[in-house]
Amino acid sequence: MTLEYCLAVDSITADKSLNLRSYELFDNDWKVVSDLISVLQIFKEATLFFSIDNKPSIANVIPTMDRIDQMLKRSSLDTAKTNSLDKALEPSVKHALTFARSHLNKYYSKTDTSNVYRIAI
Repeated sequence: MTLEYCLAVDSITADKSLNLRSYELFDNDWKVVSDLISVLQIFKEATLFFSIDNKPSIANVIPTMDRIDQMLKRSSLDTAKTNSLDKALEPSVKHALTFARSHLNKYYSKTDTSNVYRIAI
């Protein structure tokens, strides 16, 4: 999918008459885009899962957060293809995943004090 966007964006930014050369993405930028598409997939899946009207979702929050946390942990460590994506991630993406994991854990800890979650379990 990234390649489709790459060709289109490169074509547009290459056109001098559009004055968009400053927005040109280089190979490293496209690698970051590709990495982000891969790692954001789990968030898309979780969003779609919780968007279904006919399923109770409160009881599924912790298992889903655990799955996301595991993916973020493996991907941010990224030691020689040990991450869930089986590829080396760009350092900026690894840093963003570490930051995202710390925020996820902040919200995870709030479930301990949630009466609604306790009732649902």
